[in-house]
Amino acid sequence: MSVLENPPRPTPEPLVRPRDRRRAQLRRRRIVALIIAAAVVVGIVLVAVLVPPAIARAVAVSRYDTAAAKVAELRQGLDDAFAAAGVDGGPAASVAQVDAVLAGGSPLVTSDAADALRAAADDASAAVAGDDAALLTRPALDTATASVADLDAESAVLESGLASLTATVAAAPDQVAAAAAELQTAWSDFRASLQAEGASLLSDYADAEKSTEDAFATALATVQDASAGDLPAALDAATAASQVMIADAEDYRAKVVESATGAQPTGGDVSAQLEYLNTYWKDYNLADWGDYNAYGGDCVNFTSQGLIARGWKMDGTWSSPGANGFASKAWISTTAMEAYLKSLGFVSHGADDLDRVRPGDVGIFDWGETGSGVDHTMTVSKVEYTADGPIVYFVSHNEDGDARELQHVLYEQHTDSTVRIYSIA
Repeated sequence: MSVLENPPRPTPEPLVRPRDRRRAQLRRRRIVALIIAAAVVVGIVLVAVLVPPAIARAVAVSRYDTAAAKVAELRQGLDDAFAAAGVDGGPAASVAQVDAVLAGGSPLVTSDAADALRAAADDASAAVAGDDAALLTRPALDTATASVADLDAESAVLESGLASLTATVAAAPDQVAAAAAELQTAWSDFRASLQAEGASLLSDYADAEKSTEDAFATALATVQDASAGDLPAALDAATAASQVMIADAEDYRAKVVESATGAQPTGGDVSAQLEYLNTYWKDYNLADWGDYNAYGGDCVNFTSQGLIARGWKMDGTWSSPGANGFASKAWISTTAMEAYLKSLGFVSHGADDLDRVRPGDVGIFDWGETGSGVDHTMTVSKVEYTADGPIVYFVSHNEDGDARELQHVLYEQHTDSTVRIYSIA
């Protein structure tokens, strides 16, 4: 018999009574209600924990920003008073402009010059603001990282001084003229310092190619004439020009070192060399090195002493026992000294080729009136930049001097004379 003839009867569904259905629905509603209630409680707890600190920070930041903005507004009032006093256009018109000038960190700004200008600016601010000056220079807080306690504390300090500072600013026009004049004097001194430092760089790196020196000198002139507002940019430009000049000089020096074939140490301390020579050009260091004027002149002995101070080492050709014996020819003879310099591989420059000459180089002179042969040795002590070419000065013994100008020596003190100035590596 086929299974289709007697199919199985479907299983009847269980009967659900209406009362049981209502109970299940109530249970589900209670569960949902409990979940919602728990979520509400968690939300309330989170709000209670997180919102108050956030609100407190926002309030503290707003309070601090308001107080700091008011102080900045009052400081601007003082700056406006300085500008109204007619200080703009040359000296710094305001303490804020001094801040901008010193912020650049130019190597032309010596620490002494920066300190002097900063002190003058602070004095000017104090003269106008009196006891409120400190309020104007308080460092700003970083509101993103400062704590609420720090924000509130700083706000309290600023707020406590606002009334007095407001009165001070109102009275500033009557007091600012004298302070501005003092700041103007300090500003003029600062500009002079910049020019002096620039001249020093031009001398120290006088062996740079002349076009780089010209560019730096032009930038220095712009610094001198720049208004207070334009000075930061002018200083940046002068700094960049100085770096090009210095790099060119250092490249030339590297080539001198590369061409040197002797055993003397390269580089050395030129400042120590010049300091020694400038100390003993008049008052001889007899105790250490003696005096060879009785033997024809002390010029080479003196030049050799400077090279020792620079860091050179005695060798079999160039040496001295000091004051208690007789030195080698290369130590005391111009002819032998020049031969020694040539043996070291150093290049020389004549009177019409001074672009690569710098302080510390050694000059070998031939006086025209004395006939053939070299006669005198001196060390370059200073090189002054001019648009028409460098002015070179020497320090020497017999004749004793610390600033013997090259053209004067060659063509006025002597006649038909020549010089070879050796670039000392």
